[in-house]
Amino acid sequence: MKITDTMLESMIDGVEEQIQTRNPIETQETYQLLLNNGYSSKDAKKKIAVAIAVESFAIIKTGKPFNRERYIQNLKRIQNGKEPIE
Repeated sequence: MKITDTMLESMIDGVEEQIQTRNPIETQETYQLLLNNGYSSKDAKKKIAVAIAVESFAIIKTGKPFNRERYIQNLKRIQNGKEPIE
């Protein structure tokens, strides 16, 4: 499934909400780390949005609920310079 601009904007809205509420805190940590490593705010949010996309597509594909553990694992992958995995 291809991510449209509208989908990306929606996911970035989700990233911004997670950053503001610090829920999960790993989103804020990942965002701050990316900023500290030279990413612009917009690019950092896009990278985190990919983790949301991976989780969203897994929900659609499997019909199973949000997997917080997998989402946080993917945020940790981003922190380590790796791409999120399904």
